[in-house]
Amino acid sequence: MRDDIHKSAPVARAWQSLMKHCAREADRKERAAKSAYKAISSDCHKELSPKFLANIAQQREQRTLFGSAAKEIQSSREVKDNVHVLEKEVMAHLRRREASGQDNSTAIEGALGDAIKGRLSANLVAMKGHWKKHGGHGANVPIEAAKKVIDAVPVNQLAKELLSGESKLKAKRKSHQRVDLNEDLR
Repeated sequence: MRDDIHKSAPVARAWQSLMKHCAREADRKERAAKSAYKAISSDCHKELSPKFLANIAQQREQRTLFGSAAKEIQSSREVKDNVHVLEKEVMAHLRRREASGQDNSTAIEGALGDAIKGRLSANLVAMKGHWKKHGGHGANVPIEAAKKVIDAVPVNQLAKELLSGESKLKAKRKSHQRVDLNEDLR
């Protein structure tokens, strides 16, 4: 199997990095696991706006007797056409969970986790198809490695981090300082 097969995959760059790590035997364990977490965390930060996360976190804290968290979040959101797919998925899972009788907190955390799991499986399907199409006979090994790594992603932990606003990716981005390219270093 070619080493550069990940470069033409129909997934985002972070997911291509996961493909690269799954294809290399030395990177299949620790680096692939970190890469999978980074890829899904990156998707969440791109597609779940801070305002949306703040709204659902607020609804999680409120204990209403007959209220619907999905209706409250929907009414507090700006209705616009370019809402990200992941936000729509969270809302669909939230409505489904509330319809089955779950309380706000459980329904919100579960809906966020369900949407994250859905994104993980969708990207796995895309990667798997690309490997099978372009990988030849050696494609089964990285496919199995990717399945194992994606199944091990701590989805509930990521959902709680997103709701609390304490994401590892956000903290890492904040720690980098800007460099002034015109700075005199003498």
